[in-house]
Amino acid sequence: MHELSIARSVMQIVRAEAQKAHAKKVIKVSLLIGDLTGILPDSLSFCFDLLSREPVAEGATFAIEQVPIRGHCARCDKSFVIDDNR
Repeated sequence: MHELSIARSVMQIVRAEAQKAHAKKVIKVSLLIGDLTGILPDSLSFCFDLLSREPVAEGATFAIEQVPIRGHCARCDKSFVIDDNR
């Protein structure tokens, strides 16, 4: 379950950014996650909820936006979404 180590890294960033901003409380954490990462959003959310019980992030909303796989055609210079990467 690599989502736990990712959630730990996110919490380290949250603590550091809160400290830089002299914030006592973080109310929302938003992530963009690419479809090719292999990250399971539900598992990452679960892990974040476990780790966010410390005062600076307790009760923070955790929002994940999945970013689709994109391709680019060099011939016609158009970008497109890849729906099926199998």
